[in-house]
Amino acid sequence: MWHILLNHPNIVADLQLQPPYPDEPLAMCTPTGYSGWTYTQKHNALNIAGSLIINGVSQDVKSFLGGYDFSAGFMRRETSWRWASINGLVGDDRLGSIWPQA
Repeated sequence: MWHILLNHPNIVADLQLQPPYPDEPLAMCTPTGYSGWTYTQKHNALNIAGSLIINGVSQDVKSFLGGYDFSAGFMRRETSWRWASINGLVGDDRLGSIWPQA
């Protein structure tokens, strides 16, 4: 579970991202460059619980889905990120995908 706290004049959030069922994120560790490494962990179509207020208006987060991308390592000085992420509901089914681009 990931926890997000935000206190801004326009946005106040106290949210938790939770997998809807026992689920493992996409995780990978690979060599990078001549002697580096990169670890990435991505998880999509997660339930959101908690509270979100935007410009003083409380939002109903029950129908929201979210995701996260965590990366760490020794990347090259010039690293280019090309990927997209989508979270949504198609009927009663969850859609959570990540598209890498070479």
